[in-house]
Amino acid sequence: MEIPKEDVPEGAKPLNTRWVRSLKTDRQGYVIRFKSRIVAFGNHQRPGVDFVETFAPVARMSSFRMLVALAAALHLQLYGGDINTAYLNAQLAIRQYLKSIEGFPCEINGHVYVVLKALYGLRQSGREWNSELNRWFLDHGYQRSLTEPCLYYRFEGEVIMLVLVYVDDITVATNCEESKCKLFEELDKAYGLKDQGLLSEYLGIEVEQTPDTVTLRQGKYAREVLETFGYDNAHAVGNPMETNVRLVPLGDNEESDTSFEYRKATGMLMYLATGTRPDLAYAVGQLSRFVSKPSNKHVGALKRVLRYLAGTVAYGITYDRTQAVPDSVMLDGYCDSDWATTQRHERVPQDLFSRWLVVPCGGYHVASSSSLCQRPRPSMWLPVRLRWKLLLRATSCRRCYLSGV
Repeated sequence: MEIPKEDVPEGAKPLNTRWVRSLKTDRQGYVIRFKSRIVAFGNHQRPGVDFVETFAPVARMSSFRMLVALAAALHLQLYGGDINTAYLNAQLAIRQYLKSIEGFPCEINGHVYVVLKALYGLRQSGREWNSELNRWFLDHGYQRSLTEPCLYYRFEGEVIMLVLVYVDDITVATNCEESKCKLFEELDKAYGLKDQGLLSEYLGIEVEQTPDTVTLRQGKYAREVLETFGYDNAHAVGNPMETNVRLVPLGDNEESDTSFEYRKATGMLMYLATGTRPDLAYAVGQLSRFVSKPSNKHVGALKRVLRYLAGTVAYGITYDRTQAVPDSVMLDGYCDSDWATTQRHERVPQDLFSRWLVVPCGGYHVASSSSLCQRPRPSMWLPVRLRWKLLLRATSCRRCYLSGV
C-alpha cells in the first residue's frame, strides 16, 4: 500500500529494500523452483522504536531425532509440508515504511510503501510468524510441548499426531494419513501449503523410510564439504582422529597456519556432527577449540577428519521399526569423563574434562554431546567427585529436556 510521504508519522524511518534470488533443489541437487523475494534492510531498524522483541524459537536437531525415534518405535509415518512465504502470513504489531522497490518505484510520485505484513528482513518478522502459527495450532486443539516450543501434539483415541515446526517446514509423525491430510488442508486454507508427501528431506538431511527402518543421512552435504576443500578423491582413513594425538593451543608469539580455511571447514563439519554423524562429534569438538589460531598440527588433524569423511559419506543413523510397539518409551542417559587428554604442562593450569552424552529412546540414538569444559583454577584441579556431579547434572538436564519433548 502506498501513502504520501507527508502522511508518514514523525520519527518513522522508511527502509531500503533489495531483491534476493535463490534456487530450491531436491535431494539429488536438481533445481525444482526459482525463488525471488523482496527483503527489507532490517539492520537499519531502531530497537524500541521499530521493534521490541525479536526472539523466535526453531526446532532443535535433537528434537527432530527424537521425533524420528518415536516414529520408528511407535510405527508412525513421517510426512513433510512447506508453508508458502510463511512470514507474509503474519501481521506486524508496529507499522513499517519502505522506500521505492526496484521495479516498483513510488518515490517519483512522492509516496512511500506501508508494510502490513511481516516482511522478510525485518527484525521482528520471525517472532511475528512464530506467534501467528502458535496461535493457529492452539486454536485447532493441539498442545505445545513444555520443553520444545516448536513441537505440537494431539491424541484422539488411537490417532497420534506429532507436529514439528522449523519456521515454514512442517514435519508430521502420525499413524493416520487421513488426519495428516486434514491438517495439511487446514494449513493450506489458512496460509497456503505444499504437501510434500512422505518426508524425504529435512534441513538438508536425507530421510529414507522403508517398512523396516528409517534412515537419516547427509550424503549430499558431506560431498559438498569434500568438494569445497578438494578432498572428494582423497585417500580415506579408518578413524577421524589418531588415538595418540595431543592438541594444545599456540603460544602468544607463535604464528598460526593460514594456508587452510580452518574455521570454515570446522563449521561445515560441525553441522554434520550435530546432525547425523555423531562419530565426528569428538574430533570436531576438539578441533573447534583452535579456530582462532590453528597450528600446522591442528590443520593436519582437521584434514584427517576430511579424509575419514571421504570414506564414510554414506554413513548415517538408522532407526529400526520392526520391533513391537512398546507400552512406554524410556529414556536412558550415559556419561563419561576423560582427563586423559588434559595437558598438565599448559602455561595456564586449567580443569579440563570431556563429556559424552548419549540419550537413546527405545535403543535409538537421539542426542549426543562431546565438549571440553574449561574452569580456570590457578593452583588446584577439580576433585573427582565434583567432576562427576557436574557431568551427571549435564546429562540429567538433557534427559529432562528430552522427556518434556
